[in-house]
Amino acid sequence: MVAGALCVVELEPELAEKTVKRAVENLPRSMKASYFPNGTYPEGPMYWGYGTEFTAVLLGLLDAGFGEDFGLSAQSGFSQTGDFIRATTGPTGKPFNYADCSLGRGPSFAVVYLAEKFNRPDWFDGVERNLFQNYAKARPEGGRTGNRLLPLSLLYLRESGEARSVPLSYYSGDKALVPIAVLRSDQTANAAWVGLKGGAPSGPHGHMDGGSFVFETGGYRWAVDLGMENYTKIEAAIPDLWDSRQESGRWKLFRLGPESHNILRIDGAPQNVKGKARFTECTDVSAKMDLTALYTPAARRVTRRVTLLPGRALEIRDRLTGLAPGVSVSWQMCTESGPEALPDGSLRLRHGKKSLILKKNHPGAWKIVPAEELRKPFESPNPRAKMVSFETESPESGTIELVVHFLPE
Repeated sequence: MVAGALCVVELEPELAEKTVKRAVENLPRSMKASYFPNGTYPEGPMYWGYGTEFTAVLLGLLDAGFGEDFGLSAQSGFSQTGDFIRATTGPTGKPFNYADCSLGRGPSFAVVYLAEKFNRPDWFDGVERNLFQNYAKARPEGGRTGNRLLPLSLLYLRESGEARSVPLSYYSGDKALVPIAVLRSDQTANAAWVGLKGGAPSGPHGHMDGGSFVFETGGYRWAVDLGMENYTKIEAAIPDLWDSRQESGRWKLFRLGPESHNILRIDGAPQNVKGKARFTECTDVSAKMDLTALYTPAARRVTRRVTLLPGRALEIRDRLTGLAPGVSVSWQMCTESGPEALPDGSLRLRHGKKSLILKKNHPGAWKIVPAEELRKPFESPNPRAKMVSFETESPESGTIELVVHFLPE
């Protein structure tokens, strides 16, 4: 609308002025919902690109047309949102694909624009440059499937700037609409990298994934999120796809409900859609979450702590109290590697010549189920995915502590 207004400002000055003013006055509402307080985008990295690219276009239009953006770029969190997209891109180049986010990533005009706007050349880093260069070399024809805004990057591309120290960890702050934490061991391609998700299932484009995580080490993503479903196909089969109430058919879908996510289950029940997973601690190497609201009244308190360990390893420690005796508690994770239960009670995951050992502190046997057995016929296939899990029963004390170590071999 602003682009159109600037095109006809000489012919329709009053209408153009009204249109531009309306944008400047109202955009802060959506920007606050999108980036407050530290730049985290509630709908995940894919929709970050969708919303942020058009925001960048608007700011570019205002800068070019008026010499200023009327304070829009100063909205809380926006000057930090490049940190969010950088942190949520793993060493493999894949995003932390929570919410309705796909696992692939392409080059982004928004990243190029923001790096220039805020003098943050580190945002257009090696990963982003490779995405950009590979896309350019492929010379795609464009059209409806092309990256429609990427050509605008030519207005803002600069040579690499001065190197700067980049934090290894990223925390959204618990005031974010959908809080997240990302921890990374180092800046190499083989780094251990883990993303941890908070928030409520009923959030924007939400999944039943409070407390879920993804994990990479050694250049491979071992713990995965299968991401979004095909909206058009699913809407025809599930009329209440966009209904986030507890009884909605949305939560019965494999990719969107609890079955596919890396979470805890109590007696196999779904999470409470209005419950919110909150962060209570976050350091450079660990993050702790309070998941209680997702599981009440089945438990009095549920926490999850994720810690990076030496050797690019990972520990996940879950504690549940106030359980009724005999209640079943299961720990589950989705992987696209080849899992194998070992005689000592551990689990080996294989990908080519790489392998990762999962060691747990409970004697329950590992269960391995192909994801294809868990989806409905009209849902998207997940040919490589498997759900690995183990189960234990609550003792008389009502307290369970589950510890799983991820150890690269």
